[in-house]
Amino acid sequence: MKKILSCILVFLLSSVSLFALDMLQSYTQPLIGYILKSINFSVDIMEEVLPFDLQSSNVNPANGSASSLSGLRIGNYSLESNCDVKLYVAHTKLYLSGRIFGIGDAGTLSAIDYRLYMETDDGLFDSCISSSSLEYSLDAISAATFSGLAQDEVIEISGTGLSQNNVLSYNNKGIFIRLEDALTGTSRTQSTTNAVIDQLKAGTYSSDVVFYLEAEY
Repeated sequence: MKKILSCILVFLLSSVSLFALDMLQSYTQPLIGYILKSINFSVDIMEEVLPFDLQSSNVNPANGSASSLSGLRIGNYSLESNCDVKLYVAHTKLYLSGRIFGIGDAGTLSAIDYRLYMETDDGLFDSCISSSSLEYSLDAISAATFSGLAQDEVIEISGTGLSQNNVLSYNNKGIFIRLEDALTGTSRTQSTTNAVIDQLKAGTYSSDVVFYLEAEY
């Protein structure tokens, strides 16, 4: 949404010539200004890294943790705005979407969770694990879709008090994923994640990642 404001300034210039002849000149100069609320948001998934191997150390690094930015970089996002915005991000588990037979597969599990990281500034990030209660429709999604999720199940990136002279700018920031799950309990470590991986059925897995951008004009 934008508002176009225009105004016309009329300058009356009076001068006296060297010959003492009184002259009156008028000059009309249009002056045009505008107010524009600007938002640019994009997500770029790196197709060259997909599909990735769930057994690779790239997605299950030995030094990975919720407190450090780690895992496989799967894409980038950019968000620039000069008005108040809030970006919500949530995702589902990786679920089995295509079965592979005939390779001596003894797997019994068909889903694994992961932590999604959204880089903000250098060395700073936010992250979330999946939510079993994430329900959405592309026709009816809203901020309320994310309000009922646990704190660790949704990423919120916001900019408030913004104006044209105060711009939120995240340019080509990284999106990372790291497998993080456990067979039982809530403690998730590399060893508990490995135990889940070892029991996965052979096949291809897919996940939904939902981005919702809310702006105040």
